[in-house]
Amino acid sequence: MFYSIKDLNFKSFFLKDYKKSAIENSSDFYVNLKKYYLNKYKKILEIFKKNNNGLEFANRRSNLIDDVISKSYKNFLLEKKKIIKNFSFSIIATGGYGRGELAPFSDIDILFLHSFKKKNNIEFFVKPILHTLWNLGFKVGYATRSPNECIKYSKKKLDVCTSILESRFIIGEKKIYENLINLYKNKIIKTDGKRFIRAILNERKKRLLASGDSRYLLEPNIKNGKGGLRDLQTLEWIGKFYYKTKKLSDLIQYKILDRNSVKSFIKAKSFYWDVRTHLHIISDRPNEQINFEFQNLISKKLGYKKNKQQSGVEKFMKNYFFETKKVSELIRIYCTAIEEKEGLLTPKKNSKEFNLGDFVIKNKRINFSKEFQLKNYFIKKNKSFFRIIEIAQEKNLDLNPNAIRLILDNAEKIEKKIKDDKFFLISFLKILTSKNKPEKFIKLMNNLGLLGIIIPDFKRITGHIQIGGIHRYTVDEHTLKAIGYINEFHTKKKNQG
Repeated sequence: MFYSIKDLNFKSFFLKDYKKSAIENSSDFYVNLKKYYLNKYKKILEIFKKNNNGLEFANRRSNLIDDVISKSYKNFLLEKKKIIKNFSFSIIATGGYGRGELAPFSDIDILFLHSFKKKNNIEFFVKPILHTLWNLGFKVGYATRSPNECIKYSKKKLDVCTSILESRFIIGEKKIYENLINLYKNKIIKTDGKRFIRAILNERKKRLLASGDSRYLLEPNIKNGKGGLRDLQTLEWIGKFYYKTKKLSDLIQYKILDRNSVKSFIKAKSFYWDVRTHLHIISDRPNEQINFEFQNLISKKLGYKKNKQQSGVEKFMKNYFFETKKVSELIRIYCTAIEEKEGLLTPKKNSKEFNLGDFVIKNKRINFSKEFQLKNYFIKKNKSFFRIIEIAQEKNLDLNPNAIRLILDNAEKIEKKIKDDKFFLISFLKILTSKNKPEKFIKLMNNLGLLGIIIPDFKRITGHIQIGGIHRYTVDEHTLKAIGYINEFHTKKKNQG
C-alpha cells in the first residue's frame, strides 16, 4: 500500500490560497522555483514510499524549505542590501522547522532577525520572502524582531522562549544570530532555569487537560495527547535549556534518564513520526487527531495485518497505546525526578522523612528504603511491590519516581512468584474495595505492569479498541473508569443515607 503522487493533492497543497496572495507574480523566478520545489518534493515522497520513515521525511522537507528560502533571499535581497547599508538581517528557522522536523502540512515558523530602526526597511526585506512562500501555498508563522526584542518576549512568553531555544540559522548575517544566542544564554538560560522548568511542567498540565487527560482516547491526538510527541519535546526542552544538552541521550550523564529509557523514547518518536506523516497525507491537511476514518488506512500503510485474534487496525492502535503508555509513565517519572533533584517542589507540612519498615515517606511520597534497594531485597521481598501501593492508598500518598522505576524494571522478574501466592490476590482485593480512590490505585497497578500479572486476561484488553458510538476510551480504560464511578456512586449513596 503506497502513495501515488495524486494522494498528496499537489494542486491544493502548493496552490492553496494562491489567488488570495498579496502579490501575483508570474516572473521566471517564481515559475522556476515552483518547478524546482515540486520536483524535489516528489523525490522526497518517493523515498518515503520506499522506507516509511517519517522522521527522515520531516528532515528532508525542512532541508528543502531551507533551500527555497535561500534561493529567494539570494534572488530578492542581495541587490537590496547594497541600497540600505549599516544593518544586519538574517532568516532563522524556529519551532518544528527549527528542529528540522516538518510534517507534510506543518506550518513554517520563521524569525526575521534584524537591526533596523525603521519599519519601512523591515518590510522592504521581509515581504519578498513571505510572498514567495505564500505563492507556493505554504502557511507561514513569522515574527520580525531585533535580538533585544527576542530576549524581551522570551521573558514574557513561553512559546517565544522555546522557539529561540530550538532556533536554527538559515541565511543572512550570521553575526546577528550569534549575538542573539549569546544574549539568550546570558540573560535567559543563566537566570531563568528553574522558572523555565516550572513553566514547562505547568504548560504540560494545562495541555493535557485541554486535550483529554488520558492516553487511551480512541481518537488520540498524536501531537498534544498524553504520551505523544509534545511530551517527548517537553523533556528535550528541559534538557536543552537547563542541562545544556544537545540530544536526549546526554541526560544520562545527569542521571535524569537511563539507557533503556532513551531507547524507548527514540523508538516512540520514530513510530509517532511514521504515523503523523501518513496522517497528514491521508487527511490532506495539518491533522493531528487519529480519527476512526484514518486508523485503518494508516495501519495498512504501516504494514499491520490481521490474524485470528485481531484485525490490522486493532494491532496498530494497541501498539500506539502501548507506546503512549510507556512514554507518559516515563515522562511522569523523569519530570517528577527533575522537580526533586532541582528543589522545585514546595515543601509539604510535616515533610520530615520517616521510615516505615522497607519504606520511607517524605513530602507525601513513599519510596523503598535505601537498604531495601541496595541489597536487591525486591527479588526476595516481592510482596513489597504490592504493599507499597496499599500504604500509598491508606495514607493518600504518591509513589516516589524511584519506586515507580524500580517496579517497572523488575515486575516481569517476579511474575512467576506472584502467580502462585494468594497474598497478592488479597492485596489486590484490598486496593480494589478500598473507599479511598480505588480507580487511581488500580490504574497505578496497571501502569506498573502488576495488574496484568494478577489478572492475565487484563493484558489482552489493554489498549484494545472497540469502535462504536458509546465508546470513547479503550476497553481497559472503560473498565477502570467504571471502578471509579461505582465507588463514587456508593460513596454518595452512603452520605445521603
